[in-house]
Amino acid sequence: MSSRARQSARHPFKSLVSGLAAVTLAVSGMLLAPAIASAAPPSPGSNAPVSFEDGRYIVTLAASSVATYEGGVSGYPGTSPDEGDQLDARRGPVQDYSEYLVEKQEEVAASAGVTIDAQYTMAIDAFSADLTSDQAARAA
Repeated sequence: MSSRARQSARHPFKSLVSGLAAVTLAVSGMLLAPAIASAAPPSPGSNAPVSFEDGRYIVTLAASSVATYEGGVSGYPGTSPDEGDQLDARRGPVQDYSEYLVEKQEEVAASAGVTIDAQYTMAIDAFSADLTSDQAARAA
């Protein structure tokens, strides 16, 4: 009996859990993929019509996130850590730029009549909200 077969025989529960996890991930991917794909806008410059449905959206803005921001906005120095360093979310410039992004997100949401549920600034410049189809079209 191979060492892998012996290990599997000793830990049948581990094998069962691993198998169920793989099946769960595959099924959830199949269920979520159509919803994600249908909400994606066409590529930039495309004239393809876009239709939106009422639902929960993550609205991604174009500005750099705190982790990738290298400067360029007057009064806000770059916050992207040097290669090999970690982002320090407690540093003043990081907090200031994060607040700047939050304000811009709130302006975009207000212009579309949207109430923000959650805001993201560290790894992405985005917010999540429940949107009507009209709000989603205006936000896009």
